Amino acid sequence: MKEYRRIFISFARSDAGEAATIANDLKEQGFEVWDYALKWKKDDLGYPPPDEFVELMQRATWFIPIVSAASVSPAGGKYAVRELEYALEHDLIIDQRIVPVLLSGSRPKKWLKPFDALEPLEAITIDTGDMRAYLQGIAVLCRRLNVSYKPIVRDRPFLPFWHGFTEEIEQVRTEMEEAWKLMPVITEFDQCWEKGKWQEALDLIAFFLCAVRYGGTMSDLASTWIVKAACEFETGQFASAEESIRTAARVHPGDPAVSGAMGYLHLHRKEYAEARERLNAALAGCEAGDLRGRLYYLRPLIERGAALSIDNRNLVLEADPSSWSDEELSGLLNAGEILHFQSGEYEKTIDLFESARERNIHDTVSVIYAHLSCLKLGRRAEAETVLTSALHEGRSVSRVNVVPLYYYLAEQYFSADDLKKTLPIYEKHLLRPEAVTRRHIIRYAQILRRLGDKKRMRTQCIRMLGGMFPSPKNCEDFYYDGFAQYLLGNTDRAQYDFERSRHFDSYYAQCVEHPAHGVFEQRM
Repeated sequence: MKEYRRIFISFARSDAGEAATIANDLKEQGFEVWDYALKWKKDDLGYPPPDEFVELMQRATWFIPIVSAASVSPAGGKYAVRELEYALEHDLIIDQRIVPVLLSGSRPKKWLKPFDALEPLEAITIDTGDMRAYLQGIAVLCRRLNVSYKPIVRDRPFLPFWHGFTEEIEQVRTEMEEAWKLMPVITEFDQCWEKGKWQEALDLIAFFLCAVRYGGTMSDLASTWIVKAACEFETGQFASAEESIRTAARVHPGDPAVSGAMGYLHLHRKEYAEARERLNAALAGCEAGDLRGRLYYLRPLIERGAALSIDNRNLVLEADPSSWSDEELSGLLNAGEILHFQSGEYEKTIDLFESARERNIHDTVSVIYAHLSCLKLGRRAEAETVLTSALHEGRSVSRVNVVPLYYYLAEQYFSADDLKKTLPIYEKHLLRPEAVTRRHIIRYAQILRRLGDKKRMRTQCIRMLGGMFPSPKNCEDFYYDGFAQYLLGNTDRAQYDFERSRHFDSYYAQCVEHPAHGVFEQRM
């Protein structure tokens, strides 16, 4: 640890929580923060302080007194008062080694002695109740301590933009004169990304891009545009996401992250030929043996049954995951499950799922493939348990989306003609406004038909065709619209929609039901 990064923080006992927060963030910036006072606060700190305390305090480069209503109080802040008296007596203020921090939520009415000596030093205001203001305050504090604030960003090497994104941020931090003001924006962005607050993350990264672009020092933030596109995608702003990707492409046309991002956008639109072309272009831009770089683009191809080269298949199945993070390993095990399932190796699929579940890194797709593997092996009770267990823990496992799991549980009951169990799942879970799809409506209508309730069946089909969903845009939409027309007895219109579904994209020969998602897609 460099000598100039040693910090002493002085505070009143009632401010210990705020002091710990500030100390932890300073440690993240590379400072060595010693709370010398803790040891003596357990006892009665006499005056003058013990020799050990004096020695440690003298070794500190910076003395940071936290100023609050409590610390200036002779009763509540007696330790803070004595620590500051010692610092003043030893000329730390003259040596410009004292940097006061004022807690905005607990401002003192009057800066009593010895704190009145700090008023001319322009205390740095910290607001621990407002994250944005707090991060800006920490950045200002770092600047006063002669260090450029470095944004705190969690390690996400599985994401395709990760490496370039962090490099770009570091380049801005070191090259742009006023970058220290922008770096807290990236920390806040990372916190929003971690919590899935996509709109807030989008607002922050868009602000960062504009500030850098018009700051006049850099304009080629390709990966940052991809991050912006990812947030726009998550918030349903698909046209804006496409424009952001195209902007990134103009900056770095050969970047695989650009091709990959466009590939995922085509997947969303169910434009599978274009998606496959873009994803393969992204793979071509990655190093041959770089599984981390390739897996993000391989997974959607694997999930949709695209033919992989032997090298890519072996790269996934023979990988050594010992150095992988949980996030990366989740994606790797997921891809391995699917490949084994597609090869009829159902026991291996289940084994990989169990490995993922032991580490609590299983996700929706891995649960579904384990369930389907159990069904293939004729183990129906186990197949049901896989789903019910995942549903039970669904709220505590962030990677598990319960809606598709309810669908597959209902499908198992439906195939066994157990409509008493099937019907409640649809009515309680799959027909809710946030979960309902064309597929759910059609299956529900089929259930009603089997129960002899043709009136309610017709109502559901008419409701679906009457504007409940946007006009058909892909093979899946036309298929389910055709099914609704068939149930209503409109055979000519049903035939028309089925033909539109079958020939929606002449690149593909037929529609198949995708096992991981339970939707009809074009075969890749």
